[in-house]
Amino acid sequence: MYVEKSFTPQQLFEMVWERPVLIIAKEIGVSDVGLSKACRKAGITLPTRGHWAKPETKRPRRPKPPASNIPITFHVHDIQNQANPKPENPVKDPSTLIVPTELVDPHPLVRKWLSAAKKAKELNGALAVEKSQVLSSHISSSVIDRCAILYDSLIKASEAVGYT
Repeated sequence: MYVEKSFTPQQLFEMVWERPVLIIAKEIGVSDVGLSKACRKAGITLPTRGHWAKPETKRPRRPKPPASNIPITFHVHDIQNQANPKPENPVKDPSTLIVPTELVDPHPLVRKWLSAAKKAKELNGALAVEKSQVLSSHISSSVIDRCAILYDSLIKASEAVGYT
């Protein structure tokens, strides 16, 4: 489903002279090239290449805003009304993952990895489990148990938020 987002030339002029076009385009939901073309069509002068990399004292002055009052309309995809939204994360802070100190009831993938890791031989300081059909890892034999706990926590947390 698409929605229309309209701006006056003066609004767009202010926006493109306050922040880079790439950032504004992303916020609107269009490409930076599409936004640039719409601005040129409306008579809006855009900052030159490298404008935002210069210190404020070295940047050229703003030109005069366009005199036109004809609104500029963008047809953008409405991402809020998608048919299959992602499941809501039960953890309020997604960057927080509570990792237990012991492995209890490991996930089947972790159980299979743990079995292969315990049988694997060390090669150049790391276990060689790449040839078996298990989760890939580059660890030493001294941290097998800790790695299994981390794998188990990550897989279970991912499944809890809807990933398979």
